[in-house]
Amino acid sequence: MTEAWLNVDITHRRRSFLLEARWEMRDSALALFGPSGAGKTTLLHLIAGLLPPDRGHIHFRGRVFSNPGQFVPAHRRNFGVVFQEPRLFPHLNVRRNLTYGQPSHPRADAPSLPQVVDSLGIEDLLPRRPAQLSGGEARLVSLGRALLSGPQMLLMDEPFSGVDLGKKRQVLEFLRTLRRERSLPMLLVSHSMGEILELTSQVVVLERGQVLASGDFFEVLQAPNSISLADRLGIENLLHVDVEDHRPDQAVTGRLGDQQVLLPPAAEAAPGKGWVAVRPDDIILARQAIEGTSAQNRLQGTVQGISTHHGKFLVHVDVGQPLRVEVTERSVRELSLTVGAPVFCLIKTFSFRWRTIP
Repeated sequence: MTEAWLNVDITHRRRSFLLEARWEMRDSALALFGPSGAGKTTLLHLIAGLLPPDRGHIHFRGRVFSNPGQFVPAHRRNFGVVFQEPRLFPHLNVRRNLTYGQPSHPRADAPSLPQVVDSLGIEDLLPRRPAQLSGGEARLVSLGRALLSGPQMLLMDEPFSGVDLGKKRQVLEFLRTLRRERSLPMLLVSHSMGEILELTSQVVVLERGQVLASGDFFEVLQAPNSISLADRLGIENLLHVDVEDHRPDQAVTGRLGDQQVLLPPAAEAAPGKGWVAVRPDDIILARQAIEGTSAQNRLQGTVQGISTHHGKFLVHVDVGQPLRVEVTERSVRELSLTVGAPVFCLIKTFSFRWRTIP
């Protein structure tokens, strides 16, 4: 078994909040996921060396960073940290903020200033002061500064908040390149499963200071402790499809198990395996295969369970893969939805969205 990038087994209390976390990072990128107040930022600060844990250890690639009687402070861990608040120096322009802390003799595989500026799309910002930046622009500068510090690991806390979609995709592609070509390990805190799955499928799910599950997202999502949290956070359904036929500007034909699906045209589509997402409220349930509708996809399945939260009903359907469907209480009654009931899931082609999974 390969050595873990990061091994965490700690307890930390802040007033009435107790954080208990135990997990290993065996992939080069991992995400901390959960609702606000779950303890994600506190855990990131503990890993960064900004806080000492009350108990336990943190090891990075076999090196002890926290242990009983031993604590390596942040400045000796050489982790690049991107905080929720950019923390830029107000008296320095963007160029000088970027190069602040840059080693005089950076590692050979470290990204250069021109490469970071171009990849983050911030060349026009170089002469500006932080007060002249939007929140999203300031976060990009903070990310650039962390990368230019030559970190042995990158820790990011909601780094894309306020960043427009086009720029976000560009930056995520740059991070994937750094991870792939330069083996830079990354830890991402995010509320967005879309952002997470652009970078990694390895997650640690936190709620109220406790680890509900950890591992591959598509397995974690089915863990009993994680299902209700996924429902409450409105996580999209993610389905693994086999792409059979795709032509430019035409709908893509694929298979989900033994059922055919019609998917929107996309550059991401290619023969072989692919991932698509669909929101639980973009699916219509029926007890019969209804013809003559605009929903081109009619997936047959079986009800596995029904959960509720704040008046919302989510029907868990097995269509060869788990699918969550949001319905009203009236629909549950009128359709006689019970465990084991056969149903059809009606989905419009353009309700599916392609997802890029590393």
